[in-house]
Amino acid sequence: MNTLTTALGSTSGQGVMRYRARRLHERLAARVGLALLAWSRPTDTAPTHDEVALRRRLEREAAQLHDGTYADLALRTRAA
Repeated sequence: MNTLTTALGSTSGQGVMRYRARRLHERLAARVGLALLAWSRPTDTAPTHDEVALRRRLEREAAQLHDGTYADLALRTRAA
């Protein structure tokens, strides 16, 4: 059984969607913050290995969230 739905109790699918949207916004805010930091950095300094790894991990997570959100919306609209 979906633990998120169980944790939220007998709420509708809208509660789950709000939760996922809030998580997506939080992750996107973190990515925007990192992008602004990278943009403000002088161009002559190269990013460190850790910075590159963090950027790649955040890009993967954002892509997974993006794909998961659209897949969930597609399933919900198909069922309606």
